[in-house]
Amino acid sequence: MADTYDVIVVGGGHNGLVAAAYLARARRRVLLLERRPAVGGAVATEELAPGFQASTGADVCGLLRPEIVDDLNLPDRGLRFLPLDPEVTAVGDHTSLRIWRDVWRTQAELITKSPRDAEAYPRFTAFLRDFATALDSLFTMTPPNVAAPSLGEQMGLLRRALAVRRLGKDKMQQMLRMPPMSVRDFLNEWFETELLKASLAVDALVGTFQGPFSPGTAFGLVPHFLPAVQGGGWSFVKGGMGTLASALALAAREAGATIRTNAEVRRITSTDGRVTGVELSDGERIAGRAVASNADPKRTFLHLIDPEELDPEFLVHVRNFEMNGVVAKVNFALDRAPPFPGASGTVPAHFRICPSLEYLERAARRQSRRVARGADAGFRETRRGPTGVDPAGPGEPIRTHGGTHLSRGDDARPVPRPATGSRMVPISHAGRGPVPVRIRSPPWRRGHRRTGLQCGSGDPRRLESDLFVT
Repeated sequence: MADTYDVIVVGGGHNGLVAAAYLARARRRVLLLERRPAVGGAVATEELAPGFQASTGADVCGLLRPEIVDDLNLPDRGLRFLPLDPEVTAVGDHTSLRIWRDVWRTQAELITKSPRDAEAYPRFTAFLRDFATALDSLFTMTPPNVAAPSLGEQMGLLRRALAVRRLGKDKMQQMLRMPPMSVRDFLNEWFETELLKASLAVDALVGTFQGPFSPGTAFGLVPHFLPAVQGGGWSFVKGGMGTLASALALAAREAGATIRTNAEVRRITSTDGRVTGVELSDGERIAGRAVASNADPKRTFLHLIDPEELDPEFLVHVRNFEMNGVVAKVNFALDRAPPFPGASGTVPAHFRICPSLEYLERAARRQSRRVARGADAGFRETRRGPTGVDPAGPGEPIRTHGGTHLSRGDDARPVPRPATGSRMVPISHAGRGPVPVRIRSPPWRRGHRRTGLQCGSGDPRRLESDLFVT
């Protein structure tokens, strides 16, 4: 314990890397500890199968603050964005709809489906942009003391309230109405095309354990219209999302931070209510005046910190805080891009299967009923790379399929993650027709045909299934 750091950052995900970089820039002595062999967490590029590199966590970057990109000079450290355009292709029953970055181009696409929706779409996006812009400063401000706000905090909130008021009475009333509404009710007020409404609803529902009929889901649309998103948009990162992690790590190191990998934190140490540092899984102790945890709240407060150091009422609040896993993802290594109906030989970089709001709601209800053993995916999103869009390296196309999650998990125990390396072995297939790919599936998923998993054997004890990709 000879060395004492000003701040020890637990976890080398993108949030931990950003924190380490800014603290080091502020002349603090910073140590970042990551339990895996490489930093990045959810923004990692790893070898999916021999010769195939893929973003194994997040696929696209959209909510990275432009201030961070500028302050840390990330473009000079190798970060390049590859914007999606169209941003998404919504696929329904024998129909599809492209939603472009340019509002007027999307409007032209909508004219063939609904002139009414085509007229409403620019007004819809303008309203959400104004709403998001009015709230944007809240994302970078220090949260006020709600119980006893200082005079400065009160004045800051007043200035933000006046900015909203200047948008006009009618728009302000709309903003007040929207947050408690369901996304279905909100979208029904604007549009009549089911495919458009369902695709927009997906944006509002990602990261929630709710369907489009649930109250409060309409507000999920707002983050997708923040100025940072509208400026850079949802984009691939050249070289895969791991390039972002590498750029952030380089910025932190050049600012003076120390980064250690393969260093798992067992617990955060404290004495008399004050943090003293951390203890690693191998028993090593590192002293620090402060600890910033990139781990989730439950893992931080229920597993890393001695409960006796925390207020019992606070612990109850943490235990009751719901953290539901809601997204599943599968990466496929393919020898060629699959055919896509109506795509004129070009597969969209990003498309989602979401025929209607009712389709999404039925899936959400199935999830809640089958929460103990898994549920069907509510919608399915697909992004492709590296060919043509996301050059994570030389190789054949990689497809990423995502959908609503198969189960819930609130215990916040550490989730084992396979080491970097092959997690899927392609099986050669010379002829045409379905291509069998061997993947792992938990035993309780046996027979869930709607997910696309087909039993590879009549023996229910087998953990392997065949996923047939046509």
